[in-house]
Amino acid sequence: MSECTGEIKHLNKSGNNLYNFKDLLELCSGPVIQFPAWHAKYFNQDVEKIAEAAFAEVYRFCVCDTGPRDDKFERSALKIIPLRSVPHISRTSPQGQNEVILGQSMMSDVQSVTKEIRTMQALSPVSGFTQLRDVRVIQGRPTLAFVNAHRSWDRKQKACGKTPSLFPDPACEASYSDLQLWAVLEMEYAGHNLEEAINNGECDTVCVIWDVFWQICQSVARAEQSCDFEHRDLHPGNICIQPRALHSYVTPLRTTIIDYGLSRCTLPNGDIISHDLSKVTGLFDGDGTRAYQYDIYRYMRCLILGNATDDRQDSEMTWRTYRPESNLLWLHLILTLLMQRLPATDANSPYVMRTYTKNTNEMRGILWQVHEVLQPWQMREMSSASDLMEKAMSENWLDLEYVGDMPLVAPW
Repeated sequence: MSECTGEIKHLNKSGNNLYNFKDLLELCSGPVIQFPAWHAKYFNQDVEKIAEAAFAEVYRFCVCDTGPRDDKFERSALKIIPLRSVPHISRTSPQGQNEVILGQSMMSDVQSVTKEIRTMQALSPVSGFTQLRDVRVIQGRPTLAFVNAHRSWDRKQKACGKTPSLFPDPACEASYSDLQLWAVLEMEYAGHNLEEAINNGECDTVCVIWDVFWQICQSVARAEQSCDFEHRDLHPGNICIQPRALHSYVTPLRTTIIDYGLSRCTLPNGDIISHDLSKVTGLFDGDGTRAYQYDIYRYMRCLILGNATDDRQDSEMTWRTYRPESNLLWLHLILTLLMQRLPATDANSPYVMRTYTKNTNEMRGILWQVHEVLQPWQMREMSSASDLMEKAMSENWLDLEYVGDMPLVAPW
């Protein structure tokens, strides 16, 4: 089996399958490469699984010092997505029975992955969004390093009483075939997710909440102006935070928005990237009494569809519409979850705070004001995150000392 191939082995070239793969391969930095060869060529560190996203596993390790890029030794996050593309989704067992590939239910169609990559490319220049470093398509079964990382993460999840992996054990032959195709998205490592930080008590001071929330607002506002962006799934699991040595905010934390699998944006050439969310199984059926996030999905659907009750209007064309008010819904979710953990008085923060003109009592009061303004049933005076930033300046919630420190700031 060759290390690299110009085309995918045994790809069914009928219908739209080949057309969709052509679009994906045009976004890649090189030809299709076999899984073991890709691992050996670009990485020399033990891999660590750090998360699971929708239809993808996320790993972390260092770029190999023999690799072709300039960012050698920098930690990268790898989003590895099994593709629903191989025509042979079953195999014949020794007993002559047809065995279905177990991993099929967790695979993504090629067109959806292509949309996500194009969105990432559009957002990479925007401060506060993940930096896409490389895209590859690889083929074959995962290497031993990935198998061990998957199993280690699964054991840790079970030991902590958390949900085990939704993906099958990659070491089992029934999980993936030798022809399995994967899209690999290499990104900068942006830290751990905000949900984990909240649960670990890292966001229990007003200064941390202040910085995290306003950085997210700033990033979303800039993306709106850059490419008519709506995230449409901006829960804490899709925001990463990490400390940095050099900073100019109140705290040393930096936020990064990730995972654009449901997002909407307009590309520089005018193409609109969007997803028909009515086809996402169970997205609008969650119990809002268990998690406010499920209500946000329904608020968003109502916002996009208006009072329409005809299911035929819940289509891809409808979801192409640009309604940045949806970003405000998600910002309210973020602020709600952050403020739920805020104690009556600030505890000692683990972070060194920069001197700032507003004291913590002022920050606390402003955050509660913003929380009230963003209530979904009260959003009448604003229609976007950009409007929120403009209001923050006009109401003196933020000032030039703070906003001016934010990179890529708009001229509010």
